[in-house]
Amino acid sequence: MQETELIRQVKAYSANLLGTHLPAHFVYHNLQHTQDVVQAAIQISNAIYLTDDEKETVLLAAWMHDLGYIESIDNHEEHSATLAKKILADWGASQEKIQAVQRTILATTMPQRPQDIMGEVLCDADLSHLAAPDFQTICEPLREELATLKGIVFN
Repeated sequence: MQETELIRQVKAYSANLLGTHLPAHFVYHNLQHTQDVVQAAIQISNAIYLTDDEKETVLLAAWMHDLGYIESIDNHEEHSATLAKKILADWGASQEKIQAVQRTILATTMPQRPQDIMGEVLCDADLSHLAAPDFQTICEPLREELATLKGIVFN
């Protein structure tokens, strides 16, 4: 699938927002994490032969799935889905596409409950670091972030 104009717009918007508005204490849920999730989503989508429309939905959701952290650490998925609705509507996306992207983002709410294959792909992409050979190195910033933001300390 070629990158659509809508994906290009969302990619640029998300990269800018995460790069300039995300507080510094987000050492895990940041632009790098989002880029990693997008790459994993591409790999998974290609491996299971999603349609181009489904791939577009997954990639739009992947780019926007953590934008809600800019507003709040609590219910960030809801904030991400709300922001996605506004952005996509402003850029002329159909109501069907907006709802699919929101549903896909909301699938990542813990515990995950995806309602379709697109939600399953994004959930898997969001947690793909769990299967990485350098899992502990990747997760160290997450441990730091959880300690800072929620007072959760792992030994």
